[in-house]
Amino acid sequence: MMVLTMVVGFCAQAAPVSSTEANRVVEIPFQADRPHANPFIEVEFDVVVTDPHGTQMTVPGFWAGADRWAVRYASPIVGTHRYCTQCSDTDDAGLHRVEGRIEIKPYSGENLLYRHGPIRVARDKRHFDHADGTPFLWLGDTWKVTCKRISRIISVTCSGVFCSAAQRATLMGPRGSGTAAWKGIPASVRYTIGRRGDRV
Repeated sequence: MMVLTMVVGFCAQAAPVSSTEANRVVEIPFQADRPHANPFIEVEFDVVVTDPHGTQMTVPGFWAGADRWAVRYASPIVGTHRYCTQCSDTDDAGLHRVEGRIEIKPYSGENLLYRHGPIRVARDKRHFDHADGTPFLWLGDTWKVTCKRISRIISVTCSGVFCSAAQRATLMGPRGSGTAAWKGIPASVRYTIGRRGDRV
């Protein structure tokens, strides 16, 4: 708490209050008070955020063009988050020692990533879960999904999702040499059709 008092105490001006929901990103804009010849190289801009529990985090800001700067922040912790900016150009009152608040409310939507938090490796190192401990079930698809997608590419020659042996032979040509029908179709697609039997 002593560190918090020191950081906030040196902030000279207040910014408008920003608000968002838990785990959703909020972008906070800032405007430089003086020109910078090469802001991308010459200026370092950070925002020190203190959450409701007193934990501090330094979030890098970024140059958004012209005299505009911004920082993006997200947190699963509901409540008031306070911040104070730090700029390498300490004479720029628009970027240095600017104080503000971020009000984070509970998430009200249906997105599981927002409701339960980002995905991480679980403590047992054997599966994935969300930041709040909710298990994350990761399902992978198979080559059939790929074939359904590439069927659109070859729809002129092969109607529908599946290709018969005769249709595949038309595409592959004698000894797999290929025909004019293959023009514009990626090599990976040709390989898939040539190796998947009568139905791909």
